[in-house]
Amino acid sequence: MSNEDVIFVENLELDVNIGVGEAEREEVQPVLANFCVFTDTSAAARSGNLVDTIDYYRMAGTIRDYAESNSWKLLETLAEELCQLCLKKFELEKIELKLEKPAVLKGAATAGVQITRTASNKKPK
Repeated sequence: MSNEDVIFVENLELDVNIGVGEAEREEVQPVLANFCVFTDTSAAARSGNLVDTIDYYRMAGTIRDYAESNSWKLLETLAEELCQLCLKKFELEKIELKLEKPAVLKGAATAGVQITRTASNKKPK
């Protein structure tokens, strides 16, 4: 990759069944997903074609579908699995993903986890 440009989505709203305790997982909770994909966008800039870039609409849909289709104990597990899925499905070189649970802690606006994964630490499936 000659250029390291960034395609991003901020505050993608997800309804996720997540929590350490069973009681916490009885109802879905709001989770905000923020992701940055590092790629070279120059080919897309020249061609004007979506096929020459990362389709953030499709990627956001993939993240939403995966996150909302399962039950999770930890944000860390969900973040890792989402990064691995996106690295493979979208043939990414690098992704940063931040997952936040708004208002989960009294006195804090949000709490969560942020991870960065690259194609070199992509796990085989």
